[in-house]
Amino acid sequence: MSYQIQTGSLELASQVDALVPEFSPDKSPTQLAARIGSKPYRVFLALHKNEAVGFLVAYQESTDTFYNWLTGVAPEHRQQGLAGRLIQSFEQWAIEQGGNYATVKSHNRFPSMLRLLIGKGYKVTRYEELGNIDDSKIHFQKRL
Repeated sequence: MSYQIQTGSLELASQVDALVPEFSPDKSPTQLAARIGSKPYRVFLALHKNEAVGFLVAYQESTDTFYNWLTGVAPEHRQQGLAGRLIQSFEQWAIEQGGNYATVKSHNRFPSMLRLLIGKGYKVTRYEELGNIDDSKIHFQKRL
């Protein structure tokens, strides 16, 4: 299958978020914008036949650190390398903005994402116990 990665909107990110069964509840564009606030941000989309099937929402956390907040791919389009390509696009954008670090958090219940992040050179910086081992968060950072 042929896929393209391009920048997009919070509206399209919200639509793809609704396709990812692991994410709940669905996030409206207004909710996404409220979380980001006034920080510089970018939405990356994975497109298949001009339909958004994957997304990554990232924003600038500090002068030299950029945060990959949400990444998801519709189940029928997984195992195509899309999450990795979205992360690569995010990292390139962060570098172009003067970023030295990329950060991301994931949950123990997403082992595929944990493996992907480690494979892409992200290092564990912190474990956040949230009462349930699956819900606990793992914090990652990568020097760009």
